[in-house]
Amino acid sequence: IIGIIVIIIIFALLLLFTVIIPLSAEHEADTRSERLDAAVESAVNQAMENVQETGTIFQKEPSVPMSPGLLALEKPFEEEEQEEV
Repeated sequence: IIGIIVIIIIFALLLLFTVIIPLSAEHEADTRSERLDAAVESAVNQAMENVQETGTIFQKEPSVPMSPGLLALEKPFEEEEQEEV
């Protein structure tokens, strides 16, 4: 009786690791791949919309307003960029 129980357990583990887990992993990989493709396509479309006449890509304004402290930190860098241009 113990031998039969051990054989059933071994068979169940073998079935689990050779059939069930690989199938679920493959399905999950397909789902992630589809999500990644959609994200990449969205990013490409957004970049295409943001292309200026000069051919350079610019960022749209963030949808969440930045805090005044962060804006104060960025101000000197923005001034340097404008001086370089």
